[in-house]
Amino acid sequence: MGLRDLLVQKWQHQDSRVRIAAVSELCGKGAQAVLNRLAVHDPDKAVRRAAAAKLKGEQVAALVKETENESARLELVSTQLNDDEDQPLLLEIALGDPSGYVRGAAVHKLRVDALLVAAALSEQAPDIGSVAVQRLQDLSLALHVAKTSRRPSIRGEAVRRLDRSLYLEEIVSFAQNDPDDWVRETALSQLHREDCPALFDALLQEGPPTRLRIIAVQRTPLPEKIEAIRALATADPEPAVRRTAVSRLETKRDLLTLIHVARTDADAGVRRAAVDGIDPLWIAEVLFALSTNDPDPTVRAAARKRCSAAPAAPHQEDDAFRPETLDRDRWQEFICRAAAFATEHEVREAAISMLDPFLHEKSLRRIAKHDKSPTVRAGAAMKLNPATCKKLLKSLAEKDKDARVRRAAAYRLSSVS
Repeated sequence: MGLRDLLVQKWQHQDSRVRIAAVSELCGKGAQAVLNRLAVHDPDKAVRRAAAAKLKGEQVAALVKETENESARLELVSTQLNDDEDQPLLLEIALGDPSGYVRGAAVHKLRVDALLVAAALSEQAPDIGSVAVQRLQDLSLALHVAKTSRRPSIRGEAVRRLDRSLYLEEIVSFAQNDPDDWVRETALSQLHREDCPALFDALLQEGPPTRLRIIAVQRTPLPEKIEAIRALATADPEPAVRRTAVSRLETKRDLLTLIHVARTDADAGVRRAAVDGIDPLWIAEVLFALSTNDPDPTVRAAARKRCSAAPAAPHQEDDAFRPETLDRDRWQEFICRAAAFATEHEVREAAISMLDPFLHEKSLRRIAKHDKSPTVRAGAAMKLNPATCKKLLKSLAEKDKDARVRRAAAYRLSSVS
């Protein structure tokens, strides 16, 4: 048996270690065909990579073009073609391979800026352009791509790469003049009002696309432009703009505006944003009214959540700004009204848990006897003083139709010393 026959047997051997050893010995005429076969079709990853490692860059690139197996092409691109001279081959694969995965793997290995620019500007494979822009080292080339690419997604990604301290004038220009709204949004999100006051002021008026105006609202400095933000929160025709403006308001500074929006805005999302902006320590009355009466359940839920965050005692700081409605008795009055008259039983339950049983024993008695919800009646029974309400608790423990109420009343009776 000749040496060639022995080697043929070795690279076809069942043991992968034997095949790897054969790869290291393959040379001469016919060796490339065997290496190509092993690099693509061998079932063992180590054998495939050992075979591919013996091929030159041009041979690997040619094999990638010839092979129909996507996973094999992806493995070849990912593990081979690592030298500087392989960079043009990677660009060719990134632009021409039919698989997006293989193109992505190739562009991720590009590190020469000139080739990355070519990939970004190419019309052959638009899906790799953003990755190419992200890998650019020279930001002046990112500016070149932003100015010359015909695809908004690539222009936007290139604008995002620009350093505001170096390319402020160019970013402002994109924010003002690019024909695509998304590119203008990307540029605007990198600016502050002092960079271009006229542009920001213009965007705060009606007319420009909503997304641009939202970004302008988000990046407008406060309290310098608070009057403009208040006006947008109450009067802008776009709910999304009103909602963004409301999110920039603060209870202490903008309480009246938040109350007005929470009570009157036609959009439930805007009302919810206003509710979220009201500190319950400052304005319990409004929150309880909204938690009970707002026509939208999500607004009522938001108001209940804000109410539950407030302590029973009034806020003691910043007395000059604390509304008179936070007097303790008045605070309890609104809790009591919510406990008795709120439409949803969850609201009544939450209010009962916050009631002072000594101030509102009469109301708790009435609720424990007559509320339609067993959980509300049980909650009221748990708040009753067994020393003064023994007769009622005994009646509830014996006669109420719901077991939860009977258990709650019996538990309170058992606490009598």
